[in-house]
Amino acid sequence: MSTTHHISATKSELIRIRAELSLSSEGLTLLERKRDSLMAEGMKLLKDAKVMRLDLTKQWKAVEKQWDKALVTDHPDRLQQLAGAVTPLQPLHGKESNWMSVTLSDFQCEQPGLRLLGAVSDCSIRPEKARSRLVKLLPKLTQLMCIETNLRRITHALKQCQRQVNALEHLLIPELQSEKRWIEQSLEERDREAIFQTKRLKAKVS
Repeated sequence: MSTTHHISATKSELIRIRAELSLSSEGLTLLERKRDSLMAEGMKLLKDAKVMRLDLTKQWKAVEKQWDKALVTDHPDRLQQLAGAVTPLQPLHGKESNWMSVTLSDFQCEQPGLRLLGAVSDCSIRPEKARSRLVKLLPKLTQLMCIETNLRRITHALKQCQRQVNALEHLLIPELQSEKRWIEQSLEERDREAIFQTKRLKAKVS
């Protein structure tokens, strides 16, 4: 199948394509390195998230079990009313940073001190036990949130990077190589034709 070239077969065009091909090859190398780095970091975060989620799932089930016990002795409406008077948690502290064109989150949550929901006569000790268990989980839950958020962002960047690698490797670079070969062949044919014409002129003169 023949390929139609919409470029001029000139030396200046050949120089331009060679420069573009060199730049594209360098870009492909950099993108492949970026892809490998993203993949390595993504695999590490995936492993960390899996281990942490398994651990937190067990602890979360213990909180749910304790809370179910609290609902047996304390009415949900009353607990909601008491919870409305509790001081809200402090905002997370930390920062976001850029790595490999990916915005990574690094936030922490210090374990807050607990104030009782009310007087001893307002509720039983069971809701307090559930709250105590939950508060101890907050720092780890925040850490897992950051890990999984970063993992999703890296996965998105990895997909985008792979698309760019594919575009360079399978589309742009092969097209440039084809155009380069076509120009080189066209220039070689012109040179041979010029040599042939020169020889014919010399033969006629002699």
